[in-house]
Amino acid sequence: MKIKNYIQFIKESINGHKYGCVMVDIPVSNWSEITSSIDPEDIFYGDENGDPKGIQENPHVTILYGLHDDVTEDEVKSVFDNFDGDINIEIDGIDIFENKDFDVVKFNVKPDGSLQYLHDELSKFPNSDQFPDYKPHITICYVKKGTGKKYVKPEYKYEVKNVNKITYSMSNGKKIYFNYNSINESIEYNDNTYDSEWKLPTSQERLKLERYLDDILLEITDLGYSTTISGFINNVASFSKSNPLIKRAQKTRSPYIWICNKKGRTRIPIVWEEVNDIIESIKTYLETEGFWSYVEVLNEGNPTEQIFIHFDKKSDEELNENKMWYKTIPQILEWLESKSKLPWIWLDTETTGLGGPKQQQLTQVSGIATEYDFENNNFSEISTFDEKIKLTDETKSKFSTPGDKTKWVLGFNHYGSGDYKYKNEQDIVDDFFKWIEKYTPNILVAQNASFDMAMLGGRYGHKIKSEVFDTKMLIQLYLLPLLQTLSETDSKYKDMIDFIGTSQRDNGLISSSMSKIGPVLGINMSNYHDAITDCRITIQMYQKIVELLKNNQEVDIMKYQTERIKSIRENEKN
Repeated sequence: MKIKNYIQFIKESINGHKYGCVMVDIPVSNWSEITSSIDPEDIFYGDENGDPKGIQENPHVTILYGLHDDVTEDEVKSVFDNFDGDINIEIDGIDIFENKDFDVVKFNVKPDGSLQYLHDELSKFPNSDQFPDYKPHITICYVKKGTGKKYVKPEYKYEVKNVNKITYSMSNGKKIYFNYNSINESIEYNDNTYDSEWKLPTSQERLKLERYLDDILLEITDLGYSTTISGFINNVASFSKSNPLIKRAQKTRSPYIWICNKKGRTRIPIVWEEVNDIIESIKTYLETEGFWSYVEVLNEGNPTEQIFIHFDKKSDEELNENKMWYKTIPQILEWLESKSKLPWIWLDTETTGLGGPKQQQLTQVSGIATEYDFENNNFSEISTFDEKIKLTDETKSKFSTPGDKTKWVLGFNHYGSGDYKYKNEQDIVDDFFKWIEKYTPNILVAQNASFDMAMLGGRYGHKIKSEVFDTKMLIQLYLLPLLQTLSETDSKYKDMIDFIGTSQRDNGLISSSMSKIGPVLGINMSNYHDAITDCRITIQMYQKIVELLKNNQEVDIMKYQTERIKSIRENEKN
């Protein structure tokens, strides 16, 4: 491989695209865990005059780099529109590129049929790709010259199937994001006669549909509808109140809504004039029957527009925890107000790492008990809890382990600073639970609450009895969708979104990290990652968010909220 050409190849920073690049984004929920295997001392950040290097924040496979500036968005999308296969990423070991100034640690990716095909098709457009062979890879990190070899692992194998997020990074710096969706229909409805009672194909076509559903194991009894496929079809079809006898030659959009769950899908005929009423009827029915649902619209406003209503039976956990999903801004404000009569206990923990309660220990536990005046959006402190913890012998033993990052984490979390008397971990945890019991019933509030709850409950077997409110969910489902919606017409909010940026931890969507949200809301982040400081930052952040929500109650955020909920579900599956 020609190193000089490779340097040109990797210049994809926002500061200076020479050519356009088409990439497939790779969903890796534990990407931060993977990149944490790189020794911080080895990371090469580049110099102030060059492109930024360091850790790759957004894992992706480049399909083609070198597209000229006259290659349009529609031309690139046409390649994917005409492609009906699956995009699978097969990793074949960890290797390096060597350069005179640095090494590049990367996953080798096999150029399977789909990637090679897409590369070849895109190569038909004007481009300056100088590589004779297509060698896809996923960059992990840029490291200092000579340090890359220690990370080579040819035996590393993994496969990611059905990847569908595509980015076209144009030569002018503009980024186009779209989803590739392969929808292979097993049934073709060539006969436009319908059963007038159920608004479905006549008997022969209906049998095909039922057989199709049987083949994909759509177990209707598990979903709570009916013991028969026919019963399910009848139930769903009853939502379409009008006669959908529309000839294909006359339609501009497919006269169907797809009804999908994890085991399969069916479609019901509709007329577009009634589509919103039909969607709301279906969602209301699903909700009353104990299902979650969300609506996905692909190619909105185009002749290829399709609507998918995804649904499945709610688990007990979902019924209890996901009360913030699919609410309008007035509805979430009403929900928050309903909780304001309880004491709000803001809490945060610091630990020796992200490995969970079986691998890491607590180093600081902090909380602020408050009374909430919702009308004036103000919190009055009742009392505080703030203690730092002695390191266990197990934690200290890690210091001598090559590559261990415990000392770095302790410095990051300000361990050793402040006027604290360091105490035994279990004593502190026991005292904290006694402290919050004084304010029972209460609501516990934290940023990324699941981590704190796992550490507090998991270290010594304490049970979390209080209701838990995660401010990260408020950011993901309400603040960011609001900013994204407002940014469509107001450059001020577009600047805010650009400042926050995207994050792999958020599946490539806008980051929900407090380190990004706090500054964009004008909050002083001094001493961030000290637990008691973070409690106060979280309170300020919450107040700023609620103020924005109260001032924009008429804004419809459902488009971006639905996108985020889908991403959260994908993370849960992974």
